[in-house]
Amino acid sequence: MPTALALLLLLGAVLLGLLGLSLLVFSLWPLAEQGQAGGALAAGLTFAGLSVLCLIASGVLVRLSVRALRRR
Repeated sequence: MPTALALLLLLGAVLLGLLGLSLLVFSLWPLAEQGQAGGALAAGLTFAGLSVLCLIASGVLVRLSVRALRRR
């Protein structure tokens, strides 16, 4: 894999990780407030699941890019 592609994967991993963290904050915010309806719990858990998937995908991309950079 070319170095530029590996660095691009690493940049994508960082952006995906930031997206995952922001989704996690967005999902936990309504749960932290008192007096929210039951729909906030379902929406919060859905966004929390999406954020976990983003963080896992980010980790996979980091692993792929580091592996590609070590081979060079």
